[in-house]
Amino acid sequence: MHWKARMLKAALVFRRDRDAGRPEALAILRELAAADPTNKQVPFAIRKIERPCPRCGDTGFCSRCLGRGIRRTLGLERKCEACYGRGICPACGVL
Repeated sequence: MHWKARMLKAALVFRRDRDAGRPEALAILRELAAADPTNKQVPFAIRKIERPCPRCGDTGFCSRCLGRGIRRTLGLERKCEACYGRGICPACGVL
């Protein structure tokens, strides 16, 4: 399988279930790192999976609107500015 496809598979496994998918995603990425130590993207992906996201606490959802994409102020609803109305963390995101 192509290395890029394996990286995408690791990202999918991790983002689907962050707690349970973390060990499997790291195993895939460590295999890729061992096979091609010159690839600079693999260590970056490993660091991204190993460290929790500081913005959302590793939930993947926007911490300001709690994943709704809408904020309520004085009874009025408007799009969340932090996540642009998507409800996902702009730093790490969720599929």
